Amino acid sequence: MNLKPFLFCLFLVTGIFPITAPGAAHNNAASAYPKATIAVLGGTFLNDSMIDSGLLKGTFTIDTRAGPSPEIHHGEVKGIPFYYVHGHGGGKWVEMFAALHDLGVKEIIGGATAGGINTYLKTYDLVTMNNGTEMSYARQLGIHYACLNLISNPAEGIGEWDWGNLKYVYQRMNLVCLDIVTATIPRIAAIDEDEPRAMDGLLRMKRNFTYKEDPAEAADLPFATD
Repeated sequence: MNLKPFLFCLFLVTGIFPITAPGAAHNNAASAYPKATIAVLGGTFLNDSMIDSGLLKGTFTIDTRAGPSPEIHHGEVKGIPFYYVHGHGGGKWVEMFAALHDLGVKEIIGGATAGGINTYLKTYDLVTMNNGTEMSYARQLGIHYACLNLISNPAEGIGEWDWGNLKYVYQRMNLVCLDIVTATIPRIAAIDEDEPRAMDGLLRMKRNFTYKEDPAEAADLPFATD
C-alpha cells in the first residue's frame, strides 16, 4: 500500500512537515537559471522526448524539508522558462512537490498513458482527467494542474492488445504530446493572474484552500461552500 499520499495530507494538516513559502528555496544551482512558474512532469506520455528535444538547458536539485528533490531540469519555450521533472520524479512525489512549491511554481502540466475503459476510447486517443495522484498533490498546494493522457491500449477485457504494440504507440505519440505540451506553455504563461480558473471552485470546497478573501466573490464561483 502506498502511504505517501496519506502522509502528505497528514503533514499538511498537522504541520509536521511545514511547507516553506514559495520562492524560499535557496540553492545556488537553481538560482543560476531564470525563475519559472510553470513545470512539466514527464511520464510515459512523453518518455524521453522532452529530454531529447533540445529545450532543456540545465539540471539541478534542491533540498526540501521532505528531503532532496529529484533532478529538476530548466528549459525555455519561446522565451518562457519552465521546469521539467522526468518520469514523475522517480517516485519522490512528496520531495518533488515540496521542491516545486518552494521554487514558486503555480502551473503544472502532467500526464500519463493508460488503458481505455470506455469502448469509445481508442488507442492513440488523447484525453484528460479531473483526478489523480499528481493532481491531488497539486491541489493541496494551490497549484493549477493540467493533464494530458494518452490511450495506449484497451483496458483488460475491453479489447485485444499486445505489449509489443506499445512501442509503436510511444514512437508515434510521444512527439505529438511533446508538441502539445510545448505549445501550451506560452498560452498558460499568458493567462492573467486574476483570470477565473477551474480549480478556484474545487479549492473553495475546502475553507482552508482559498485564493479570494471576498465572500461575495467566492459565492459566485462553482461549487462554492462559503
